[in-house]
Amino acid sequence: MATILVADDAPAVRYALAALLRDAGYEVIEAGGGAEAVQAAAAALPDLVVADLHLPGLPVDQFIAQLKDAYSGIRIIGLSGGGMHQDPESALRTATAAGADRTLQKPVSNATLLAAVDAALHS
Repeated sequence: MATILVADDAPAVRYALAALLRDAGYEVIEAGGGAEAVQAAAAALPDLVVADLHLPGLPVDQFIAQLKDAYSGIRIIGLSGGGMHQDPESALRTATAAGADRTLQKPVSNATLLAAVDAALHS
């Protein structure tokens, strides 16, 4: 069973993503901020990270770089609905340039997210 770290600073979104992934049979760890997510990854060594691209405490490019540098095989799916200073497309481009394996714009359907998770875990 794959372990997935879900990182989102909106508790309701994080809970919904985690519940969807648990229902699909994955082990899920949750984090609310960038630094917290990096620490959770160090403790749990997840196979995949599904993260909002606007986590407090750590810019997305640094967040992704820290994970990729520390855990060479880790896969990352970035989610963005935009932020105060960035449109969603810009955030998705930044995440891709930083090394995210896949990016999706919020809102994302359950089927699309599950397909992206399956593809990331089996690539």
